[in-house]
Amino acid sequence: MKQLLDMRNNIIEGGRNLLMEKLTGKVALVTGAGRGIGRAIARKLAQCDAAICIVDIDKEVAESVARECKSLGVSTSVTVADISRRDQSSDAVSTCFKELGGVDILVNNAGIMGRESVLEDTDETDFDSVFGVNVCGLLNMTRAVVPAMKSKGWGRIINAASTYGLVPQVGRGIYSASKAVVITFTRVLAAELAPYGIIVNAYAPGPIVTDMTTKTWDKRGEDKIRQIPLGRLGLPEEVAELVAFLASEEASYMTGTTVCVDGGFLAVESPWRVWKR
Repeated sequence: MKQLLDMRNNIIEGGRNLLMEKLTGKVALVTGAGRGIGRAIARKLAQCDAAICIVDIDKEVAESVARECKSLGVSTSVTVADISRRDQSSDAVSTCFKELGGVDILVNNAGIMGRESVLEDTDETDFDSVFGVNVCGLLNMTRAVVPAMKSKGWGRIINAASTYGLVPQVGRGIYSASKAVVITFTRVLAAELAPYGIIVNAYAPGPIVTDMTTKTWDKRGEDKIRQIPLGRLGLPEEVAELVAFLASEEASYMTGTTVCVDGGFLAVESPWRVWKR
């Protein structure tokens, strides 16, 4: 774990030292930006000189991330919102326009996994909570920003998928289904919005180190590492590097794509067999 933390610090410091102000003049709105991958994304986009609008349901953590972004010299805005509600999503975007002047980059990062259960033991509450954030939240935020992006003729929408959306996991059926929907919606939105200069892509994290995973590390986690060809968990900052690329002009010919950040997790079965040689 210490090796991963050292790598994380090197990525953060490297981003500062090699900063090329690729997103200067852009405003990025990141949902679920208070923790984990969302926090790393907000910080990375701030390093790239984008103004940052932080949307999270937890005010305290959102304001903490805002302070981190401000320390990098960019303008920030904080909105507390439950994005599963269309009115609150619309209000969050309106606040971003009022305080930062618009939204050029939307990162639909917010998501919840829900409880672990086989499908026959789930109910409407399980479905509504997970799909409410992961699917309806994505649509609510997207609908709120698209008109302005169309009028400008430029935009980036970047969605949080998951490796579980590509290969579902037993016990996480509803979550896996919600992320499969995200992948499909990314493709459809990419086609629908391409004529307006709006690019839509998704990132699919595999096993990533977050506060939650470090607190619940157990034998099952050790077994999961055996399934990753690179032999380690990923870092939120490594996902953020991809998102920054997708937000930039360098990704101008990519749309409708879901990119895995998983250390090769979905590439092969039983990579540990190679390690024995």
